[in-house]
Amino acid sequence: MAPMINATLQPVLKHRARVAIASLAILIACPAWAQVAPPPSKKPAPVREYTPPPRPQVAPPTPRPRPQPNPAPRPRELPEVEYESLVQYDEEGKLIRLNEPPTIAAIRVNPLIDDELKPAITDVLSTRNALFRELTVQYIDDAIAVDNGLIESLRLEQRDDLQGVLAAVERLSTRTAEQELSDLDIISDDAAAFTRKIATEYLNALRNELLGEIDPEAVFDGAAGPQDVTVQMMFRQHLEEAMNSYTEIAQAMPAFVSGGGLESLGLSDEQRSTIEPLVTRLKSAASANDAKERRQATGLIIQHLDESQRQNLLEGMFRK
Repeated sequence: MAPMINATLQPVLKHRARVAIASLAILIACPAWAQVAPPPSKKPAPVREYTPPPRPQVAPPTPRPRPQPNPAPRPRELPEVEYESLVQYDEEGKLIRLNEPPTIAAIRVNPLIDDELKPAITDVLSTRNALFRELTVQYIDDAIAVDNGLIESLRLEQRDDLQGVLAAVERLSTRTAEQELSDLDIISDDAAAFTRKIATEYLNALRNELLGEIDPEAVFDGAAGPQDVTVQMMFRQHLEEAMNSYTEIAQAMPAFVSGGGLESLGLSDEQRSTIEPLVTRLKSAASANDAKERRQATGLIIQHLDESQRQNLLEGMFRK
């Protein structure tokens, strides 16, 4: 006997049965619908792992040879011979100052310079004197500035003043005397080096004395300090020959003026009116034996001469 079905569920079951039968009929009547379903997925092809090609073998760069620094030159070994030192002190223990450049004085006492070389050396030094006289009158403004304390007022922190000193040194100096004699093969390299040794000994003694005279309290008030003094000495050494020539010209100027030398230069009326008071000043300085005032008056006279007149002045003063 068939089981009894709840009356409430009968409509639902009937409906589900009808839907199932209808769906089956559609699938049977229309087989094309079955083809709409996606085919079963194929297993994907295995992906090959990327392997980069091997790097090309490159030879390492050949290291450049580093330039080797030149070894420091060994100091020249000078012969051990006795010589007359330029360092001499007075009774008070003060260094006796030279009245000529230390290099020139060192040449005179150098034991490595034979007497037979003295005439050739004298000729070279005479030529140098003439050169420095020409430089002095050509750049008389620099000579006057140096004579007025350009170097003594120099302080390293004052760049403008330093440039002025450097310009004066460039115009009023040349190679040293012993270097010129060596370049001309008049004296040997050893003799030139020995000259520098003698001159340096004097310059070191002078520097030590000047440094010992420095007042520390005055330095705070603007006086030259140790570095300033050392640099001043260096510049003064370069300018010494030119300033000696300036002194030589000033010493010769009074006699040149008294002998009518200025009239021979063909002064213009304007030059004559400007120079006449300076001539009076020169004569007064000569009478008072005031060397600095004589240099000042001489320099101012030369300032008012043109280039040709300055050359004629030197020829008139130092004519052989």
